[in-house]
Amino acid sequence: MIVKYEEGLHWHYVDNVKEVETQILDPRYEAKKYDEMVSNQPEPHSPNYKDPAEYDGNGEKLPERIATSNKAFLFATYDIDDLGCNVSSKNLIETNNIDNLLLIMIIIRLEDRKDFDVIVLVTNQQAYLMNDKGQTIERLS
Repeated sequence: MIVKYEEGLHWHYVDNVKEVETQILDPRYEAKKYDEMVSNQPEPHSPNYKDPAEYDGNGEKLPERIATSNKAFLFATYDIDDLGCNVSSKNLIETNNIDNLLLIMIIIRLEDRKDFDVIVLVTNQQAYLMNDKGQTIERLS
């Protein structure tokens, strides 16, 4: 099987798919759970620490929609290592629509396991499960 997913204006494909699971996520709920998780962590040692979900590499505060997207992705993928030994994750959240759309976490288990055992996509863009002939079996998002 093949998973076809949209990233911005381009389509990408994952082949040798063995199995696919999906979970529907509310970005605001995931961001809230991230904030709760972070608030229960011990304080960072550096007084200048800034949460990378809320600040860019230059220490500038990110717009709220981008911070929400980052937090939702980080919380959704927090324990993905439980899915296998070699797991890759990708944030495909279109931040312009973060307040209007639910997110889908797509867990893709691969047949050949060359590069990864599992790929996790978190997206609010289009994604499809297709057979090996390229025919759509199911819309995933």
